[in-house]
Order: sequence, then C-alpha cells, then structure tokens
Amino acid sequence: MFGYGYTKIRGRAAITIDVVGGYSLNSFRLDSSTLADYQRRGASDIHGEATNTFVVKPELAVWHDSEPENRAQSERRGTWSHGRRSLS
Repeated sequence: MFGYGYTKIRGRAAITIDVVGGYSLNSFRLDSSTLADYQRRGASDIHGEATNTFVVKPELAVWHDSEPENRAQSERRGTWSHGRRSLS
C-alpha cells in the first residue's frame, strides 16, 4: 500500500488527514455448514466469487492530550473499495 498524509499540531491537539491505497488480494468461499443452512432454507446451487481490486482508504485522526500522563484519543476512519462481485 502507498499513501500520503499530513499532521497539524496545535497545542495539545494533533489532527492527521491521510489517504492510503493499494491492490487488494481477495477470496471468497462458503463454509460447508453455511451452505447446508442455505439449502435447508430452500436455496440451491449457491456460489460466489471475489476478484482482486484496488482499495482507497481515507483517514482522519484526532489526538488530544488531556494531561501529560493521562491521554485520551478519538479517531474517525473510513474505507472505500470497489470490485466485481457475483452471488447467485
């Protein structure tokens, strides 16, 4: 993965904004017990596939030192990815 980020420090607070991206290797398979459960519910011939895809992950992190020996942290993160999918 690769990315770029920037941190701004002001007093006891730090705000970091960054974007990370890369290539994701994916796989998907149905567990035999899951397949049996679907078949008990009336489904038949269930299969799925996953493909490798590019992933983009924007992040925002906020750090605040409430006291030098007692730290509190609050973070927000978000991820977006896109790939072909098939479930039938």
